[in-house]
Amino acid sequence: MDVLFFTCGDWDIGKQIPLQFYRSIVCGNSNKENIHIKEFPRFLMQWMNVKTFALNYYQSKNPTKTKISFGTIANLLKFLQIPLDGVHHLGMHDTDNIAKICISLIVDGAVFDITTSREHHVNENGNIVHVLKHSYAQRIGQLHLAKNQKENLY
Repeated sequence: MDVLFFTCGDWDIGKQIPLQFYRSIVCGNSNKENIHIKEFPRFLMQWMNVKTFALNYYQSKNPTKTKISFGTIANLLKFLQIPLDGVHHLGMHDTDNIAKICISLIVDGAVFDITTSREHHVNENGNIVHVLKHSYAQRIGQLHLAKNQKENLY
């Protein structure tokens, strides 16, 4: 079963979850002796940064091609004319706001895609190194334009 997490940025899944994973008992003894590293969960290897996705999606729909910028989820909500619920950076409030943004994207015809994925490997010192790959969902603009061109043919 495939899973795609929706985030407001890359920090939590990109940095903090792996840090906690490798520090915790999940990967070995809590005293760090005889650590047996288990495979990092596959479902945490890719996600969709809602801000990045929305930026690229709405930029691709912008006929004037003037640069769009959000910076924060509060600015993205303002752009979508959706009121901010609660306080920014509080977990459940952010979850509600991200869900509202995703609903708005669906209504606007977006097809969700991965914006960031993770690769990890062991370096020459035996340490696990994570590399984040940012696709920035560049295919989104192409998919949207292709869909509009196809609709205009009929």
